Amino acid sequence: MGRHARRGGAQRRWRLRCVRFRLRAAHSTILPSAEADLQGFSSELRGAIVRRFAWLREHADAIIHHRLQNLPEDLSGLCRLRHSDYRILYWRYPARRTIKIYRVQHRSEVYRDL
Repeated sequence: MGRHARRGGAQRRWRLRCVRFRLRAAHSTILPSAEADLQGFSSELRGAIVRRFAWLREHADAIIHHRLQNLPEDLSGLCRLRHSDYRILYWRYPARRTIKIYRVQHRSEVYRDL
């Protein structure tokens, strides 16, 4: 059996897994701090980031969530998602199937305010 034949089966299984996760999309809440950040962006960038929110909501169970380290107690559990030069900071609550978007900022600024 060739290398490509094996890879096709794995891709098919991965697609089936993604379909299963899409059916169970999480709920998301955009906090006022993230809304204020979005107001400063161009409409094109804002639309791309909102689409990234929707992608995160649909794939919350399938992706690896990168948690930030050495944070104050009130920000513990904060995760990050990359979108080009911008970072989306969010909390994920798997038991409630909820995602709260905390901040959206340029990568040079986002970690300074924590």
